[in-house]
Amino acid sequence: DERAAAEAFGVVMCFAAIMAEEARLRAEEQEASAKAVKDTEEAAEAAHKAKEEKAEESAVIRAEEDRLKAEADERAAAEAFGVVMCFAAIMAEEARLRAEEQEASAKAVKDTEEAAEAAHKAKEEKAEESAVIRAEEDRLKAEADERAAAE
Repeated sequence: DERAAAEAFGVVMCFAAIMAEEARLRAEEQEASAKAVKDTEEAAEAAHKAKEEKAEESAVIRAEEDRLKAEADERAAAEAFGVVMCFAAIMAEEARLRAEEQEASAKAVKDTEEAAEAAHKAKEEKAEESAVIRAEEDRLKAEADERAAAE
């Protein structure tokens, strides 16, 4: 009986050891599963963080590209404004020169008219002078004719 009891005890102990080993293995599996879940969550979080960092980096790159484009647009606008201002200055100078030419032309016309008027006046004065001289010559001749006729 003792021997049967010892065998039974050995079987029970063996069974208990098997059960303990199975429980330990299940616990390891659960730990491994929990660790796998934790590792997966950490990997997902790291991927999410990397994605956010990449998105931030992309946003920074886009902002820099936008800033550079805005600067280029500003420079182009300033250059275009400079060209417009230069063109406006050229047009103003051309208008000023045309006005000077018109003033000079008007002055030349006025000077020509005044010279023509002076020439006409001088011609009239000379004609009057010539008429006075002819009249005087005619008077002198008439007097001479009268003296000659009287003699």
